[in-house]
Amino acid sequence: MKITVIILLAMGLFNNLFGQKNNVKEYLKNNVKYLRNVGLFEEYSSLTIDQLTQKIIELEINYNGDFYEDEFPKNDLKWTFINIAKHDKRRVRFIGIEYAYREEKVYEQLIAEFKNMAPLLNPENCKEYWESEDGPIIVTFNNLGKEIKITPKFNDGWVDMKSILESFNSIIHSSGQKFEVLHGTDDQLFIIRLSENEKEIITKLFKIQFK
Repeated sequence: MKITVIILLAMGLFNNLFGQKNNVKEYLKNNVKYLRNVGLFEEYSSLTIDQLTQKIIELEINYNGDFYEDEFPKNDLKWTFINIAKHDKRRVRFIGIEYAYREEKVYEQLIAEFKNMAPLLNPENCKEYWESEDGPIIVTFNNLGKEIKITPKFNDGWVDMKSILESFNSIIHSSGQKFEVLHGTDDQLFIIRLSENEKEIITKLFKIQFK
């Protein structure tokens, strides 16, 4: 009798855990579907929604070393959005806020990160010049045959990301899209390329705000 009870309890626990995992995967799949419908994950357009969901899980394992369900909380849609969308490397950069000092050449590294982030944006041969330890700063790069110049502000040792994104948005303006920065990501920057319509849909779906 005791053995039967133990077996039944074990089966119940297994079914409960299995059901929870299925629920998480279904929740993930629904949100992956929402983002694909908005326009994300064009790189994986040949995949079915089930295949794309599995691909996101695999990318998350590579990113974090494992798949952690609490990275996709149902009570915090913002972080569910972040942790799915960050895997669209053609639209999104999720990076730590950088210190910027003369010897670090952080602007050169950051601008190179945005290569192939938009059809009209292909920064190459980036050069960074500091006249002194606290500026002025001049950053130049070549974009599709045109030289671009940015003059970031010395921001108490922090990168002036606003200047970079303003320049990028000027470059891609004719596409009807721009790079947006998500509000409320602590010491990280979540940057995504969106049209105004895509931004409006995502804002409502995930109850988020952009700066």
